[in-house]
Amino acid sequence: TDKFTGSIFKAYGGFGDMAAVKNTAVMGAGKVEYLYGGYSSAGAPIEGNTITINGGTVNRAYAGYAGSSYEEQVVKDNILTITQGTVGVGTGAYSGDGATTGNKVIMSGGQVDFSQVETNTDARYEKLPLNNLYGAYSAMGSASGNSVEMSGGRVAGNIYGGYGGGIGESVAIPEGYGFNSADNTVAISGGSAENSVYGGYTPQGNATGNSVTVSGGQLGSAAASEPILAAGWTNGGTAADNTVNITGGVLSSNLSLYGGYSTTESTGNTLNLYTKDNTVKNLGYCQTLNFYVPKGTKAGETMLEVTGNADVHGAAIYAGVEDTTQLNPGEVINLIHDGNNEINTTGTSYAMMDGKDIVTDAAFLQRKAYIKKQDANTIVLYVPTDSQPILHPGTEIIADGQTNASSTVSGGSDAAVTDGLQAALTAWAESHEAARLREDDHAALSMTGS
Repeated sequence: TDKFTGSIFKAYGGFGDMAAVKNTAVMGAGKVEYLYGGYSSAGAPIEGNTITINGGTVNRAYAGYAGSSYEEQVVKDNILTITQGTVGVGTGAYSGDGATTGNKVIMSGGQVDFSQVETNTDARYEKLPLNNLYGAYSAMGSASGNSVEMSGGRVAGNIYGGYGGGIGESVAIPEGYGFNSADNTVAISGGSAENSVYGGYTPQGNATGNSVTVSGGQLGSAAASEPILAAGWTNGGTAADNTVNITGGVLSSNLSLYGGYSTTESTGNTLNLYTKDNTVKNLGYCQTLNFYVPKGTKAGETMLEVTGNADVHGAAIYAGVEDTTQLNPGEVINLIHDGNNEINTTGTSYAMMDGKDIVTDAAFLQRKAYIKKQDANTIVLYVPTDSQPILHPGTEIIADGQTNASSTVSGGSDAAVTDGLQAALTAWAESHEAARLREDDHAALSMTGS
């Protein structure tokens, strides 16, 4: 382990012409221009190297670095951890010619902002675009299974779970190489990601199976120019099966929200939204959109407001609501609203989620909720004006019991009245018969006496 506290141009946890395995570098104070956990110039196995930055300034941090490699010699399982300090650009792994897999960045504090560091290096020789944070970056290879976990701190530039084929769109993909970005993840639970966030990014390969999960923190900023949140992004390949999950956090209103961006083919990409009161600039490249209406949502509230273009053509939109949500007949909750442009819903389908389609009205009666395009600018969850309350089997049993009980009481009352009347009539008859007999006896006595 090397612990750096001074001012150094290049520092290495481990250096080799061939292998660089399980080396560690820890930064506590001072300044380092280039900091490597493990470095190999020839591209032999580079794995299990780590950098921990607890303070100071690191202009460029590479947990694992391969200057030249081959596709079969993967740069893997390297970890960059940032708890404090300032970093100009950081990555779990960098590969010049090979693939990267299983590399990770963990950030709980500090900042990634190249404007806050002083550098003596000519920008023409930079290996990575500055100001950014990468789970892994492959210049001439694929990036798969890499990740960024952010719970605090600040990133002024972009965040990439994995970046494949970074050499760009102008270079033809050599035979035997892959420029893809697959199964990379970004998870943000706190801190500030001030620009764009991508689960997996590639200029010309395929972006598949990548994900971004936001449970806290701030995404995008007013100062950023066109920030983007996308699970997968490719400029020339297919974007498939990428997923954005939003369970918390704050989205900047100038942010564009995409599942899997591709102008060639975008398929199987999903947005799962669990929060309300979100505003973004653009929405698109999602083939499935799941709206989980949170508890406490009231009539007239909006889950996703779009100020630019909302394009959900060909998508399946689902909504789920808790039965504690109060919604009366004729009332709606806005799932998507675009006050400036019509929502593109060509070929869009709508359905409620199984077991999540019941709401409760002001009288505590339960009713079924539905989803529809209400007008050109709004997709809503609603209760029809002619909705009938739901009678559950238990409720019907109680009602039947009440009816039977009423019948019993009524029958008992009738019996009591009938029996009482009969008794009264009998008593009357007996009384009158006794009186008649007494009168007859009196008459007979009178006749005998005369």
